[in-house]
Amino acid sequence: MVVLLLDFSFSKVEQLISYKHLEADDISETTDATPYNANQHTLQIELNELESQIQKLLSENQDEYINATNKIIDFVQQKRGNAFRYLNHTSFYLTFQNILSDAPIREKHSLLIILVDAFITLSQPKAEIKNLLSEELFNINLYILNHSTDEYAIQKSINFVIHTMTQFQEFSSTLINLNYFENLLVIELINRKSAAFQNSEPYLTNESLLIEALMHIFRVSYENISDYQFGEFLSACVVLICNGLTLDITNSSIRSVISILSIDPDTTLRYIEENHLEQPVMFYSKHENSEIAYNSLNLMYQIVQRVPLLFDIDEMILCIQKYLVRRGSNSDINFILISCKIAAIYLSNPDFHEVFANEGIISQLAALIKDQSVDVKTESFLALKNIIIFGSNDAINYIFSNYVITKPMILLLDVENQELEHSIIKSCIKIDSIARAFNILTSAAKIIKNEIDYERLEEIAENSENMNYKIAQKLINILSDE
Repeated sequence: MVVLLLDFSFSKVEQLISYKHLEADDISETTDATPYNANQHTLQIELNELESQIQKLLSENQDEYINATNKIIDFVQQKRGNAFRYLNHTSFYLTFQNILSDAPIREKHSLLIILVDAFITLSQPKAEIKNLLSEELFNINLYILNHSTDEYAIQKSINFVIHTMTQFQEFSSTLINLNYFENLLVIELINRKSAAFQNSEPYLTNESLLIEALMHIFRVSYENISDYQFGEFLSACVVLICNGLTLDITNSSIRSVISILSIDPDTTLRYIEENHLEQPVMFYSKHENSEIAYNSLNLMYQIVQRVPLLFDIDEMILCIQKYLVRRGSNSDINFILISCKIAAIYLSNPDFHEVFANEGIISQLAALIKDQSVDVKTESFLALKNIIIFGSNDAINYIFSNYVITKPMILLLDVENQELEHSIIKSCIKIDSIARAFNILTSAAKIIKNEIDYERLEEIAENSENMNYKIAQKLINILSDE
């Protein structure tokens, strides 16, 4: 265990490199036993230079060890997944351990956090990185979070928590045992209440990162978090969304509320209703920043599933209209899909059928059922089928008389999606029943009878493991009955 003694200045930590985050897809890795790149002479030069920088980490000269840290991070960024193949031929691990076990904790220890964070974000071999993630390192990081007066050092430490939880969720129990969640809550409150918070960096950035870090720990360890801590976290997120200080803070808070809502919907919805959170969420759902707009739309969807009448229906219609439009690129597909899901919830209530038709949403959904994307076609039909299943005969007749839906609907039977299969088959049965009883929808019923894929229906009906096999056989019998 590290001896926790205060010895901090952190005056130059902000000089450390802001290294670029690379996704896993960007990382290439060789399976060779020795470092890639080269003849032995070039390799030895690189190793000698790397060893020289590693030795400088032990220097008492601040400029020297900060510069060495930068160069090692540059090296990791250059070599990516192969960096550890080089480090294994140096004294890096011994040097790392020497600094780690040195007491008292001081500025130099923050370099370990920054280096390991660089490995997590820039490199790939998880086994080697995990060897560096000791309880001592987490203790040092927690000490920096609690005792450093350098907000940039704190920022690096928060990032370390986020990246660790993103890549190594198995360490969540370690963080919980070290009271990271409780400590981060206290740090977040201190940061938010500080005089410099309202309009100053890095306090604003740190606030966003603190919420992000809390969210990552909460997602995987919520059962170990007390009711009090849960309430404090949720309250902080709600306050920050309502205040709307920066997009990053608001976005992190919205994403956190989505996670919290999935764990404890009753408590979360009470907070949402008491604080009228639906108003800022609706506002941000139409924001020009696509990330916060999508996350807000996602939160709206989560809320509407449980409390559909919380949002103003006129505002909701405008929001759905905005996103049920194909603009020719794949970037808008997620907005379309989630808007279809929201529309489906409202259309499960016949009271909304007329207003959705009058405002053009039914027309938009009918157009999307002919989209090139299978996902878009699927979600648009799943919204429309709620009119078929729950609507009046007049409402059903209206959509089939005014829009080309029947053929696109039965073509979707080829998609292997049991929820979709069930909706299509059930819709076909209802259309046939109405056509026989009331002499309406006869054209739709005829198209179904003549053009549905009977082989596909029989395939479903003969598969007893498919939940739709009985209803598929029922439709076959109905269509075979003259």
